[in-house]
Amino acid sequence: MASFNGKVVLPMLLLWFTVTMCAVGQLDPPKMRHIKITNELGGDLALTFHCKSPRRDYGVQVLGPHASSQFSFKPNIWVVDTEVSCNFQWPNESHDFVVFRLQRDVEQCIDCFYNILPNVVCRFDDDTGGYDDCLPYYN
Repeated sequence: MASFNGKVVLPMLLLWFTVTMCAVGQLDPPKMRHIKITNELGGDLALTFHCKSPRRDYGVQVLGPHASSQFSFKPNIWVVDTEVSCNFQWPNESHDFVVFRLQRDVEQCIDCFYNILPNVVCRFDDDTGGYDDCLPYYN
């Protein structure tokens, strides 16, 4: 009898948990995220950048002035610290920035569009329609 209860009760509890979490939006399938990097360094400076996550390397790319490049990914909802970091380089400079962090960006960043400037990284803000969500580099 105990083995019958275990075979029935555990799956029923798992089903109840899954239905409940879906009902409150906690197990929604993750949305595809789109990262766009634009070189706004000024002058004729080329931007070299390398983005990667713990699970994927997006490779090294070089952008001329005002040029853009994009990549997409689907966050892993089971890994709380999902992030994509990039290293940005131009003559005599090298800086790091996290372009997507699940905890920071899950609600506000489906299309994460960034302008790379000499002193800050500015993300497009849907509410204002401009690249005015600016943060300094990490180094």
